[in-house]
Amino acid sequence: MTDLQWTPDVARLDSLDLWEHNPKWMSKRRAQRLLDSWRDLNQYQTLAVGPGGECYDGHQRVKTLIAAGYKGDYEVAVMRSNRALTDDERRRVILESTVGTVGNLDWDKLAAWDASVLETSGIDAEFLATLNDDAANLAKLLEAGQEVEVGEDPGAQVDKAQELLEKWGVCVGDVWEIPSRHGGVHRLVCGDCTDKAVVDKVMQGEKADCVATDIPYEVTPKAWDKLPELNMLIGLVDDVSSKDSAFITTSTNPLTAKIISTFPDRYRHSWVWDKKLAGNFMTAKHKPMMVHEDITVLCRGNLSYVPVMTKGIMRTKGGGGSSRLWEMELTQQVNDEYYPRSIIEIGNTDRSDILHPTEKPEPLYRYLLSMYSKVGQIVLDPFLGSGTTLVACENLGRKGRGIEVSPSYVAVTLERLSTVTGTTPQRLEHNG
Repeated sequence: MTDLQWTPDVARLDSLDLWEHNPKWMSKRRAQRLLDSWRDLNQYQTLAVGPGGECYDGHQRVKTLIAAGYKGDYEVAVMRSNRALTDDERRRVILESTVGTVGNLDWDKLAAWDASVLETSGIDAEFLATLNDDAANLAKLLEAGQEVEVGEDPGAQVDKAQELLEKWGVCVGDVWEIPSRHGGVHRLVCGDCTDKAVVDKVMQGEKADCVATDIPYEVTPKAWDKLPELNMLIGLVDDVSSKDSAFITTSTNPLTAKIISTFPDRYRHSWVWDKKLAGNFMTAKHKPMMVHEDITVLCRGNLSYVPVMTKGIMRTKGGGGSSRLWEMELTQQVNDEYYPRSIIEIGNTDRSDILHPTEKPEPLYRYLLSMYSKVGQIVLDPFLGSGTTLVACENLGRKGRGIEVSPSYVAVTLERLSTVTGTTPQRLEHNG
């Protein structure tokens, strides 16, 4: 019989201590729904807290209320424990409150309900997509037998770029380090990635194990869309990366063809990213609307590639016998594991919070880095933009190195990484 007891109580918002290792997160849209529910129905679920105000369950509710302007003296109903919980007990409370005490939905009965009621309550496409993502991530987590914490990503707050620039005081030439939750640091330089001195600053004698970036496409007259000379760019990257490292970049034609034709000996393979959202509606009367982009993988040595397997229907694979083409024996296998296919279906359809003109979704880079890099390795992004690659590095336990020419976007990245890691970026060099 446990000695743990819970007693009804109230607590002020400013008395609650949120746990930095809490793995739960909430999108802005769902936070707004939570707030609407709080205002319409009042509080009907209590928070779980410790004797000293340690918050065990209810982190997102507290964060949402504070963000909505509720003052520190606002009181919420809580269940207070008679003693502090151990870290293992904390983890169990967090998981049990999410999956252990919630019943399953009868979708046949739910189908008779009015759709507007379901959407107002948050059962919509985003909710279903989150269930699918959580299921896939949980399957990989259980298979790996290890705990992975993914920090809450506020996204690229480009609409606050000027405010964040003033907050962080970024100048061209600055070097920043952001401590990681997994040990080590991420490093970021504000400068031009075609300048060898800038590249050397971010790498500090290290060698990248993977290069993942989003190079300029040269499809607009904007300065940020101007592509450096490819041989020069790759030469700089070669100097600071291992021979067997992958060079991964998104692109569209004719740039994709240019990359492959410039480096035919390095070309390994390509992916097609099905982003679900067309971006060329202005030319829809003249050519098909593009819902895809290319992902090109180059390597000058022996490419390190570990496919991310997915679960499917248990079936027999391989026909047995032998192959005259490959001169090898074919064996039959029965399993439910499937290798990746060349089309990556990770939607970019919810762009309500995306203001950076070419920002890619973090799950896309997380997926790629999980196949072309390993835990603890160094990943370089010479065109960092709003910091998506570094967020993916943090969530996968990689050490990110990034270069971005715009002080405003560096500030946006610093704010984003400080939230995801729960740490404070440190400036190593300042040119202001």
